[in-house]
Amino acid sequence: MKDKKKQQQQQQQQQQQQQQQQQQQQQ
Repeated sequence: MKDKKKQQQQQQQQQQQQQQQQQQQQQ
């Protein structure tokens, strides 16, 4: 269970980073 939570957190962080990159490109 702990491992699953860790994986979810990592995925969320990656998604946030991708979104930030897209925003930077648009600007």
